[in-house]
Amino acid sequence: MAVSRDIFPDVSTTHGFQLDRPPASRLPESHAAYEGLVRNTKLHIAVQSLELRRKVDNLPTLNISGLYIPHQRRAYCILPFVAHGYIWGDGTSTITELPPQLRIPLEALSDQLGIKPLGTYASTVLWNC
Repeated sequence: MAVSRDIFPDVSTTHGFQLDRPPASRLPESHAAYEGLVRNTKLHIAVQSLELRRKVDNLPTLNISGLYIPHQRRAYCILPFVAHGYIWGDGTSTITELPPQLRIPLEALSDQLGIKPLGTYASTVLWNC
């Protein structure tokens, strides 16, 4: 059965829900601070010690304009993951809202990609390979 590109424009006939080209393995150098949150970091320690929150609080707001779809998807793999770590932290402190460094680019990316601003199957599995 052929996949109709009219009905499913984002479904590849050879790669399913993946892009026809490999996903981006890292963000452009201009976004290195966000890539650094998940690369070369022991995230379970950073989350529990609240180091992740401190790092996020000191970041500039990620500018997503000019990112191509593979980089948008890479950013969307990072942002919800970091947001969940930011919220849960050490399990004892309460966070009632995400800081703008996470909230603004996450909302903008979710609008551009047409998905909800939270960790999804696409962002944690399909685009994260």
